[in-house]
Amino acid sequence: MKRIVNILLILGLLLSTAVYWSVNSTKVEAASNKDTVEYKSGALYVGQLIKGIPNGKGTLTFPKGSVYKKYTGDFKNGKFEGSGTLLLANGKSVKGKFLKGTLVKYDIKTILKSGKSNYGASLQDGHAYGDYFFIAFNNYNENAGTFEGTITWDEVVYGFVDTIKGKVQGDKLVFSQVSRTDKNGRVTELPANTITVKMTDVNHLSGTWTIPGEGQKGKIKFTINPGDVSHLFNTYQVYAPSSTATLETKDYYITTTSIGALNGGLIIQSDGTYVWNSLIEGKVIKGKWRQTKDKDYPIELLKGELGYNWKVGESPHRFGEILLWSGSTSMNARPL
Repeated sequence: MKRIVNILLILGLLLSTAVYWSVNSTKVEAASNKDTVEYKSGALYVGQLIKGIPNGKGTLTFPKGSVYKKYTGDFKNGKFEGSGTLLLANGKSVKGKFLKGTLVKYDIKTILKSGKSNYGASLQDGHAYGDYFFIAFNNYNENAGTFEGTITWDEVVYGFVDTIKGKVQGDKLVFSQVSRTDKNGRVTELPANTITVKMTDVNHLSGTWTIPGEGQKGKIKFTINPGDVSHLFNTYQVYAPSSTATLETKDYYITTTSIGALNGGLIIQSDGTYVWNSLIEGKVIKGKWRQTKDKDYPIELLKGELGYNWKVGESPHRFGEILLWSGSTSMNARPL
């Protein structure tokens, strides 16, 4: 029996280029445990579907002219997720683990072995809790699965350095903040707490934190490799918040109270270029970006909006969003 369906399939592949591809199907043929989906673009999917979306085992054949020829493996919610093999048009193939459509280069042990300082943020009730921080791990015992490390909070507002201890548990890191050293060198023991994180995309560990004795809990997220900026390659809607409320207390955060003025779309691409559809200047800006040594803003868009160079970094206040900073002006951008 033939059915007409619309399927949104977004593929972000960390190879020579990043792919963000939307297609619409024109025909679906049901056959035992497999469905065949023909797309308007010329792509063909054969495999398992759940509510019309690729889930489970399947094969996607790309349309002619694509740099990719075929992907065979696991799908989840229309994306490559799990084990799979990607065949390129030039005859080369890539086999490995995929996460949310992207080839995974790291695992949870990567950050334990690197000794590098990674950018992160913590949220409580939707607000930044403690603003941004840098986390580093050391003394990793691979046989026992134990590790230690430090969390250094925003030095401008806090300047606290927390010691941490934990253990690898399957695909998760479970650890606790043990003690805190302030700017004056005073050390205090911290109340019992637990932080649990696992890989949620190709360059992030995300999870939750709890302080049972104080009835507090929240979310936490940090990068795995600070030198990898691939998580910033995306399509965004830029906006300038119309108003904010700031509290500089233990729970320091900036709350955006309204969206404010929209400022067009922004695509940051893996080939070192970007496209900014400026609503302020009324034109499409095509330019290049470069990687910086600034851990807060690891890439910079050259000659962007208003002719400024805009540094780009993750937002500590809204997971998934980015901040753009010209040196005098800031804007936010949410992924599309």
